[in-house]
Amino acid sequence: MRYAISYVRMSTKIQLKGDSLKRQNDLINNYLASNDDVVLSTMQLSDLGKSAFHGKNGGLGEIIAAIDAKLIGDDTNQKWILLIEDIDRITRLSAGLAIEALVKIINSGVDIVTLSDGQTYDKASLNGSGLYILAGQIQQAHQKSAKLSERLKASWKTKREKAKKGESIQRKAPWFISRNPDTNIFDIVTPENKAIVNKVFVDYVNGASLNDIVKGLKAFDSVKFKTYSPASLRLLLANKACIGLWNDSLIYPVTVEPSVFYSAANETKRRKLTSHGQGVRVNHVLSGLVVCGECNKFMSLRQQKHAATVIHCSTANKFKEKCKNTKVIP
Repeated sequence: MRYAISYVRMSTKIQLKGDSLKRQNDLINNYLASNDDVVLSTMQLSDLGKSAFHGKNGGLGEIIAAIDAKLIGDDTNQKWILLIEDIDRITRLSAGLAIEALVKIINSGVDIVTLSDGQTYDKASLNGSGLYILAGQIQQAHQKSAKLSERLKASWKTKREKAKKGESIQRKAPWFISRNPDTNIFDIVTPENKAIVNKVFVDYVNGASLNDIVKGLKAFDSVKFKTYSPASLRLLLANKACIGLWNDSLIYPVTVEPSVFYSAANETKRRKLTSHGQGVRVNHVLSGLVVCGECNKFMSLRQQKHAATVIHCSTANKFKEKCKNTKVIP
């Protein structure tokens, strides 16, 4: 019996709205259906909205950490495989760094299977042509990502230069700024949206909690703010688009007066200094391994200030309508 670790990754959050995630999951499911001796382990990893080019690979790091902790690999006396769509899904680092990481994984007893071409990289293949194929795939992935990165940098440079000149740029705006059908530019703030955003800022400055403000928004419009959370609200309160700025250039209509915006920023600083909070997230080797029995989402580890580390369902904590599991472990 072989135990499979699934790994899916997308470079940008925009890809989450496409079929990339579904395609990767379908490839994993098809492989499992075609290989009766393989079962999916509880270690299912994902890096959603993270680029592999700049080394932002949380899942890759977790695999190496699990190997070092002897949770997977030869030290468990079990056979392990890592299922990924392509090599470029797991890393687009330079060839030297990428080969070092992947060879460590393979030599530790975790075979790597690229589902798009059915290639398997194991200890035996590293002694033959497999190492050269792996090196070629890594180099190709890195060069592809480098070219894409340069094109994106050039695009952003052009946008910044236009913004500094006061010219309109085509850029997606926050929910409260609408697209102008005549110019195809986001430059319209309706009176209703302006009133909503200003009420959020004023309530926050006057001491209302993030949870209470979110509850108020959902009560006002349960459709528009269905998925809104305290985390979403924090992003809104810190978003300079509220005062018309993007990259320190005025390109949007001013929705909130700067004095109110910066009062909210000061309130955030004050709360951070005085808040005892619920604790902070812990980078732990078990992160991503424990799944909630009710909603099947990954559970989180949280370090309490004056108590032991606990495991809880972060989905239930943020979206009570999606999960009712309020238990913590231990």
